[in-house]
Amino acid sequence: MKKTWAQQAVVDLESWGWTLTGIAEETGISISSVSDLKQLRTKEPTGLGAVKLHQLHENKQRPAPKAA
Repeated sequence: MKKTWAQQAVVDLESWGWTLTGIAEETGISISSVSDLKQLRTKEPTGLGAVKLHQLHENKQRPAPKAA
């Protein structure tokens, strides 16, 4: 099955150091929805969450370093 843009975005973001929780917090998409996107149980996010996910991916944004 071909990956959707959203699944590819989540997979790429994870490879860049993001966690599903971090992606959810940054985009406003629930953790379960981010997981559903990754597993292709949901094909695309909607609304502002879709815009934020696209921006994170397009900007190749890395997660902020954790405070010590």
